[in-house]
Amino acid sequence: MFHAFNVKRLRPAEMVPYRYDVSQPTVWLWVSEGITDYYADLTMVRAGVIDSAGFLATTGGKIAQVNQSPAVALEDASLSTWIHPTDGTGYLYYPKGSLAGFLLDIIIRDASDNRQSLDAVMRETYGGTFKKGKGFGAAEWWGAVRRAAGGRSFDGFNDRYIDGREPFPYDTVLPLAGLRLVTDSMRSARLGINTSTDSTGTRVMAVAPDGAAGARACRRATSCSRSATSRSPGSRPSSSSAPPTATRTGPACRSGYAAATRNSPWRARSAWWC
Repeated sequence: MFHAFNVKRLRPAEMVPYRYDVSQPTVWLWVSEGITDYYADLTMVRAGVIDSAGFLATTGGKIAQVNQSPAVALEDASLSTWIHPTDGTGYLYYPKGSLAGFLLDIIIRDASDNRQSLDAVMRETYGGTFKKGKGFGAAEWWGAVRRAAGGRSFDGFNDRYIDGREPFPYDTVLPLAGLRLVTDSMRSARLGINTSTDSTGTRVMAVAPDGAAGARACRRATSCSRSATSRSPGSRPSSSSAPPTATRTGPACRSGYAAATRNSPWRARSAWWC
């Protein structure tokens, strides 16, 4: 539903006018798709379909998904979708872009004492670009973000987390909203390959160079017999060599909200997802 507003009307400059006969690569899919995903979650809360616990559970799932994927800049992920990467970063601008929107929303609300939000950014960008028959770029987007946050610079945020590959600053941003991230990690064996299975068997499509398969010089397009790829019942070969991280924004976040907001600039205001 939010796509009727974001992308269908509010678009990156590279997609104005939109053409169906040629590719139109852009570094802004993390806004067009990822932030749309963030607003899809917010809409569910605002409509009363899910509660704050449901919102936090969904957000925790996205954090876990991004943490288990190869590090990639959001701008790079947006561009590379046009060539369909097989390294595990394909379409990562959806969950990671959604989380970027979440963090920007928190920072703006904190900087403005909760008088402004990401909503203001979307409205201003819409009015200043689509309403004037053009698309948005860095000047329009980051200018609107800066104004919503009372003039705060986001150059560092952009350089480190949007154009850069640094992990998102959950430890410093989430407490501004009275939240904290609790992670539970465990190690398990992984091959470090992407596979494709059809009627002829299973074929290796991509190999992580630092994984077990990469160490054994397994190569792309290698055919694997059923015994070579077998695991315990119900399990599948992994697409990554990194140990999985089960991430949750659960009871610790919810129970800590009231206590944390006593010392928050928001002074115990209700969370916007409640």
